[in-house]
Amino acid sequence: MSATANPTYLQRVIAQVSEVPEEYLPALLRVVSAFHESVALGSAEESVRRGWDEAKRDETRSLSELWSEE
Repeated sequence: MSATANPTYLQRVIAQVSEVPEEYLPALLRVVSAFHESVALGSAEESVRRGWDEAKRDETRSLSELWSEE
């Protein structure tokens, strides 16, 4: 879960889940997991293509620059 999640949305999700009968929780968990996987990671092919396009446009940053950000 993101530390920056909007508390209003999080509270609404928790309220909705708390009303789901216990016997349906495994199915709900599968739905939520599938959703998370679909939005969390694009395909490897898409990621490589996007990275290559950024590199061709010289939209790159050094590792030390990336790792120094917090």
